Amino acid sequence: MEHENDGTADNAQLHDPVTAKESGGGLKSSIGFLIKAAISVGLIAWLFPANDLEKTGDQLSSADPLLLLAAFATAMLCIFLSVFRWIAVLETMKVSIKYLYGLQLVLIGIFFNQALPSTVGGDAVRAWRLYRDGYPGGLSVRSVMMDRIIALVGLTLLVVLCLPLLYFQLGNSLSFWMILALIMAAASAVVTLLLLKHLPERFQTNKITRGLVTLSSDAWQILHHARIARITLGISMFIHASVTFVVYCLALALSIEVSFLACLVLVPPVVLVSVVPISLAGWGVREGAMIAAFGFIGIPAQEAFVLSVGFGLVILATGLPGGPVWLLTRRKGDRAKSEA
Repeated sequence: MEHENDGTADNAQLHDPVTAKESGGGLKSSIGFLIKAAISVGLIAWLFPANDLEKTGDQLSSADPLLLLAAFATAMLCIFLSVFRWIAVLETMKVSIKYLYGLQLVLIGIFFNQALPSTVGGDAVRAWRLYRDGYPGGLSVRSVMMDRIIALVGLTLLVVLCLPLLYFQLGNSLSFWMILALIMAAASAVVTLLLLKHLPERFQTNKITRGLVTLSSDAWQILHHARIARITLGISMFIHASVTFVVYCLALALSIEVSFLACLVLVPPVVLVSVVPISLAGWGVREGAMIAAFGFIGIPAQEAFVLSVGFGLVILATGLPGGPVWLLTRRKGDRAKSEA
């Protein structure tokens, strides 16, 4: 294994996001958490008048356990596959890690993202653990960010491929054009990132700008590795298609009459909307988007709401294994040297 230290960015010093107590950052994080929590609670409370809470609980408790297990197993498969994507990203940065180690860090990240309602982001924890184990700080952050970006690009590509079916389903409606605008915004963000590599040095006046330029170079590195580009984007698209299957299994478990094709068309845009970081783990935003999307094929709001809550609970359950993994691997170690 070889570390490619292409500048001072890789020498960045990171702090443990779980135990850090800086007052300024802590206050900002707390405010951000409260805002997101308020948005999630507010949206769900707004949806509840049309969706009876007791009925939602009854429907979830009567769901087919085998189909619920299939949904959970598929969601876990997505996690296992995402580790291969991150390993491929690290490969372009001249870093090699073992699969089981990568799985540990991904599970820990999902735990903090989904199962733990806190100000701590799972991506920050994953980057911190990689840095703590002897890898350069800047590289650790960039690898996690690039992994996220590729996941978003894969989701955007899947939505683009489904656009003809989506248009057939929604027609020339406001919802279709809103989804199209969202796709164009995501595509514009990716193109902007790629162009930043060519930003003149006189405009790279602060750490944020220089970090984005370095991230742009990382993106070009992946594109220059055709094999890795195919692997990472292919894994991302397959994962998001599998998420569609998770929702389809839940629909069958809840006796909601919807086809897999309809889920394939409608679920990726819902996921795309829910990744906008304005609520806690997408709660509230996802429910509203699910009700709106499935309403176009005649699914009652109550059923779409239950489906979305069930989906959220399955994703939440996939984060639980990361808790014990985090507790059992908290001892500091120089993993980078042992992996060399």
